[in-house]
Amino acid sequence: MSQSMSGAPMYDPDLATYLAIGQLHGACHRGSSADVKRLLEEGEDINEKANSGLTPLMCAVKTIGPKPGDDQLVQLLLDNNAEVNAVDILGDSALHVAVAQVESLNELLPKGFDKIVDMLIKGNADINLVDKLGQTPLHRAALRGNAKSIKLLMDAGADTEIIDRSGRTPRDCVFDDSLLPLLERPKEPEGDEEEGA
Repeated sequence: MSQSMSGAPMYDPDLATYLAIGQLHGACHRGSSADVKRLLEEGEDINEKANSGLTPLMCAVKTIGPKPGDDQLVQLLLDNNAEVNAVDILGDSALHVAVAQVESLNELLPKGFDKIVDMLIKGNADINLVDKLGQTPLHRAALRGNAKSIKLLMDAGADTEIIDRSGRTPRDCVFDDSLLPLLERPKEPEGDEEEGA
């Protein structure tokens, strides 16, 4: 069995066979940027999918915690051309995963998911990508009451009119009415219309 740079077991082939994940997924799950960097240098496929469709990027986003530097792993994967719009068997992308990782703004700030959401958006994540439920990341952020992610998605131009398979727009998914103004687009000023002569 391989050892990680910390000396801990790096790869359990029995567990990997069961989960159908590779070494890179395992390194991302552990949050080991050093191991991820080494595995990429050794030629591991940055976009390899597990049976569930989970990519190393999604795995990294799912396992990020409050430790300083956790976001660096996501940036490392993005810098090495991780496919930001890859989807799992449920149609979820890394952005769907990131906006769903929190229950509220209070939980979001200490974990730093706003930074991850911003990184994914800047990494060209499709902000209007729908999952198998027809939900976009904006639907997911609204359902979770994730104000910061709603703002980031709206600032990036997320479509507020997409209807999911249950017939709901992101506005319909909001449980906390104080979040509704975040889902409003500023009204464009009416232009001066020239009248014909």
